Amino acid sequence: IVYFDIFDYPLTLVEVWKWLYTDSNSDRRGYSLADVQQELEKMADKIETRNGFYFLPGKDWTVDQRLERYAMAEAKFRRAIGFIKLLRFIPFIKMIAVCNSLAYSNSNQAGDIDLFIIVQKNRLWLARFLTVGFLKLLGVRPGLRDKRDAIDANFFLSEDHMNIENLGVSPDDIYLAYWLDQLAPIFDTGGIYQKFQQANAWVKKVLPNSFGYKLNDRRRVTLTLLS
Repeated sequence: IVYFDIFDYPLTLVEVWKWLYTDSNSDRRGYSLADVQQELEKMADKIETRNGFYFLPGKDWTVDQRLERYAMAEAKFRRAIGFIKLLRFIPFIKMIAVCNSLAYSNSNQAGDIDLFIIVQKNRLWLARFLTVGFLKLLGVRPGLRDKRDAIDANFFLSEDHMNIENLGVSPDDIYLAYWLDQLAPIFDTGGIYQKFQQANAWVKKVLPNSFGYKLNDRRRVTLTLLS
């Protein structure tokens, strides 16, 4: 809850349980939803709740902001999906995910749309060149002054190097684990997202209850022209 407060993002009970940060020696690894709720009730002087959301004292306004940002995110997701439907036909692209704050519907109105892309082995630089060039040709890349709703493909991985554990700024970099678990895989071929999760199984060491992003059909893009 303290971590997500940095981003003014209150959590539901399920989210507190799902993103309960711990380690292999912690007795919290076996916590159930009921256990988490009991612990939260014990911390009523440190953690407040409203409308099913938990937050730090004095931050009840973040509940309304989260709902407002969710509505903003819906429009940004529709825009992202529209461009991903075009990008999916660029050669060698295997997966396209929305990342950063938009991935968990916490982007503000002025925010851009960040994409995380996994490409075929030995084709990373070519795929990146084609993708960035295409977005630049369409005039939708972020500008120096205005980033609102721009499409920024700034994260690329090759399918044979998907473990990103060493990209953390330190061994205790908790941001990387949360960032990875929140990726929204809009376009996925050959089960690459599942393979990506398997390659980064280290996340389960610190987020034992995490289960990745469960995408609904309205946000899923496939190779067929009708989707």
